[in-house]
Amino acid sequence: MDELSEPADEDLQRVWLEEAQRRHREIVEGRVQAIPAERVFAELRVRREDRNRSGSA
Repeated sequence: MDELSEPADEDLQRVWLEEAQRRHREIVEGRVQAIPAERVFAELRVRREDRNRSGSA
């Protein structure tokens, strides 16, 4: 648990920043379309419910 309270590794922070910037650029340039979080979570809930009904958790 100690590692969770320590500052994140600088390399890891740099990698995530680069990834976030890349994703932002793709959206701004129209290469990808963002999906609203509400829709993503709604679809995940449906998939989870379907899986639970089929008995494979």
